[in-house]
Amino acid sequence: MIGNLNLWWVAKTSDSALLGIFLLLSFATLCLHTEMKGLYRKVGSEWFYYQAPTPKGGIRPKAVALGTCDEVDAIRMVVEKEIDGLVLVAEIKDTLEVVLPLYYAAKKDDRKSTRRTRRLVLDSVKDRMGNPRVRDITKQMIADWRCLIVVSGGTLLSNKGLSPTSMTSYLIILRAFLNWCVKENFLRKNPAIDMGRQASVKRTRRMDFLTIEEREKLLDMPGADYLELILHLGFFAGLRIGEMLVCKKEWFYIADDRSHGFLRVEPTVITLDDGRTTTWEPKTNRGVRKIPLHPRLIAFLDRYGFPDPYLLAPQKPLFPCDEKCSLRFDPKRGLAAHAKKCGIGKIGYHMLRHSFATHLAIGGATMAEIAGLLGNTVTVAENSYAGYAARTKNLLPGL
Repeated sequence: MIGNLNLWWVAKTSDSALLGIFLLLSFATLCLHTEMKGLYRKVGSEWFYYQAPTPKGGIRPKAVALGTCDEVDAIRMVVEKEIDGLVLVAEIKDTLEVVLPLYYAAKKDDRKSTRRTRRLVLDSVKDRMGNPRVRDITKQMIADWRCLIVVSGGTLLSNKGLSPTSMTSYLIILRAFLNWCVKENFLRKNPAIDMGRQASVKRTRRMDFLTIEEREKLLDMPGADYLELILHLGFFAGLRIGEMLVCKKEWFYIADDRSHGFLRVEPTVITLDDGRTTTWEPKTNRGVRKIPLHPRLIAFLDRYGFPDPYLLAPQKPLFPCDEKCSLRFDPKRGLAAHAKKCGIGKIGYHMLRHSFATHLAIGGATMAEIAGLLGNTVTVAENSYAGYAARTKNLLPGL
């Protein structure tokens, strides 16, 4: 009836001002007869926002700013479906599919192996969680994801269940990504920030370090010079493989009487494959670290010598560019074959570093001392090695 009266009124008048009043009345009538669920005005803002209904089983759309402070105009925009495109964008905005490429681009300068592992893990997170918006990821979703990858594997390329150590490393990758999202304002709070602390303690279970007997078997078995160097630098100095590759004779000081010495892990100028030079920075939270030399390491270095320009694989002096293998020399196969000869299962060079720290913890070293030698924080040392701390010192006089 209201519509009929309005039409009659327009027919009786030609005044443009009255026509404008008619339009306002029409929109007001529309407002009365249209359910504007999802239309609201934010506190402290004059603009109207529209929150589209969440499709069943779909992603909750993000609220869209309509760019108007007039309620009638806002209703008209919604009714005439002028914002369908905006609502569609809101549904996919800030999802993992959109944010992950931005994260990969921000981390493009990392090592190739790091980038590859990160992409495999996070792409798997996206597919297994159903590509949610970053802000919608909850602690429960992360817990469900962790339960899923225990059975079905951690990446799309593997359907094998994961060990607790691998699960911890995957969670660290996800946590780092969510920390970046908080920094870039995609997320207010990282839901994974306090998850996995107990899992990280499992890093030094029996499978993650070698006993004294196993260490001695590896050292007693004759092998290539580079393997013996890796074993000594790992077991008696706790160096990472990257630090072993950069290690130069300038890092070492040995007293003339060979009674003592130390090793300084410090920034080092390296030459890239294309001829450019850059400064290698040690991965450490403690700055330049100084490691006392074990007598057995000093004795080995006297036999091995100090070749130029690097101790390990001096015949390969150039470091690769970013697009090539991140290690200029990878002795993984040689180390695994050496362990097999000794009757020891699969090992890696990082296990030597864990063995160094675990033996120190068993021998009575404090967590602060271990953290200083490894270049880690005390918290990281406690999470990894506190379970092996001994009540009395000097249980391992040979170390």
